[in-house]
Amino acid sequence: MQGNCLFGWDATWRKWRKILVNAEGKLIIDPSEILEDVPTDGEVGKAPTSNWAHDHAADPSAHHVKTTSAEIDHGSVQGLGDDDHTQYLNIARHDTTTRHPLSVLDPAVCSEAEADSKIATHAANPSAHHTKTTSAEIDHGSVQGLGDDDHTQYLNIARHDTTTRHPLSVLDAAVCSETECNSKISTHAANASAHHTRYTDKEACDAWHARSEVLNAGSWHNLNLGSYNRVYLLPITGNITIYSILEGYDGQKIEFVVPVSSYTITIQHNYTADGSGRRIMCANAANNTIAAGHVAVFSMVYYSSQWIMSQVVS
Repeated sequence: MQGNCLFGWDATWRKWRKILVNAEGKLIIDPSEILEDVPTDGEVGKAPTSNWAHDHAADPSAHHVKTTSAEIDHGSVQGLGDDDHTQYLNIARHDTTTRHPLSVLDPAVCSEAEADSKIATHAANPSAHHTKTTSAEIDHGSVQGLGDDDHTQYLNIARHDTTTRHPLSVLDAAVCSETECNSKISTHAANASAHHTRYTDKEACDAWHARSEVLNAGSWHNLNLGSYNRVYLLPITGNITIYSILEGYDGQKIEFVVPVSSYTITIQHNYTADGSGRRIMCANAANNTIAAGHVAVFSMVYYSSQWIMSQVVS
């Protein structure tokens, strides 16, 4: 540098140009060319003055308290989905065969060659295999879990026993509704020809006593008394012996009356030789005999495939 000037290289015109400087060698410039007191929107060629910068720094409303890292929630930060940490593995960088050689896997993981070797060793061992079981060899009753509800497409008791599964629409046409039943009963009750006059007590007793039989003599095996409820024993031509009586119905009762006896009457106890006849079990567990000249009454009740005889009253 010579005197009070400085040369600078003009790259545009490719030549040296003289630049004015003061005695100290500092550039002599017009501050108004680069500084302004009030910033102008769009002005990029000038800088603010020290006064303007001071006014800005002194204005409390122009600043806010600096935010600390403790006040920032990680989830609220923008760009969380961006791949900003390439030093770590994401799915694309992880899911590659080069990242999973055998050397970095658990020793329990074997290679394809090791697996082939083990399979070949197992296949060559005859004691390691059994004959394949066929479906014909499996009995359904031996299968486990038969009581489990594995077939929910079918009805079990719980799914079947509901009123919703049995509307009239799915029942036999012979089944009537409560309304239909009430209607039929009403129709029947209103039909005078569908009823008869009720028996009096005397008429009922007369009808019951009318079903009677008379035995005069003989040995009776498989005696058929049908629906009789009273039997008159009148041994006027010979002795009467009763060995067995044909089957009755549980609760059926027959009354035996001996109004006069010219001969002996015998009831055999527990006689089982007759095929279709039912045995008579006497109350005294022995044969019952009513001697000639006696008047007597006794009864028999059918129960559990046998006739049970009461004590003889004479």
